[in-house]
Amino acid sequence: MNRISVVIPTYNRPQYINTTVDMVLRQTHPPYEIIVVDNGTEPCQLEQDFPDTVRLYRIMSRAGAAQARNFGACMAGGEFIAFLDDDDIWEAQYLEKIQKVIDEDKPDLVVAKLDKLLNGEVLPFKNPVNTPRISGFIYQNPGYTGSSVTIRKSAFIERGGYDPRFRNGQDKEIAINFLMNGKKIVHAPEAQAIIRLHADERLTYSNNFITTARLLREKYPEMYNSYIYLKSLRQALTKPKQTPLKDKCAAALLKVCLGLMKPFYKRK
Repeated sequence: MNRISVVIPTYNRPQYINTTVDMVLRQTHPPYEIIVVDNGTEPCQLEQDFPDTVRLYRIMSRAGAAQARNFGACMAGGEFIAFLDDDDIWEAQYLEKIQKVIDEDKPDLVVAKLDKLLNGEVLPFKNPVNTPRISGFIYQNPGYTGSSVTIRKSAFIERGGYDPRFRNGQDKEIAINFLMNGKKIVHAPEAQAIIRLHADERLTYSNNFITTARLLREKYPEMYNSYIYLKSLRQALTKPKQTPLKDKCAAALLKVCLGLMKPFYKRK
């Protein structure tokens, strides 16, 4: 049986981190270890009664989630690494169900069902069930986040970990890279991860999505041509429920440009 290490990056969330660690310790399939990587501006404090399998490391303040995850992965002793954000939730049987998929399918990356916690209610969000294809990542993220993926450590290290330039979309980018390099990705639709949606995060959705699209175009130009890039930008500008007027105008201009470009790219 492959051992699963859990890596939890944390940044200034003392109200969540101890509850999150305790939740992982209560899994029906105990993790091999829990590695908390603190990159906040204030030192993280863990409960003193946690077992020795829980380890806390403090790295450079504001290093970012990608660097924190990469550091935790390097320190992990398990063959697989299950990533979890400090404010998110796993059902009690999450690791048990992930372990079952690992044993049966021998994957390089496992992605779980992703639900959302909004105003105290758990609601359906994203549940990838089909065979993952690169085309499924072009205009959206089908549910790959820092709390719903488990990765084989050797494949993660070989790839160079998460790209720290990606503030958002890190798991989407690594999935694209794995698919392009023949790595095996499987879904675990019965394992439930739950993300907390915070109101302040939605305010920066467009900017984060636009930055991710730009970085993907730079990194994978053979996949992200000009038409796909502009279409991604238009989607980012129109996605929030309350879109500013300037974004609406930019989206309208992009729609015209895409209409002119579409016949050319269809012919290609």
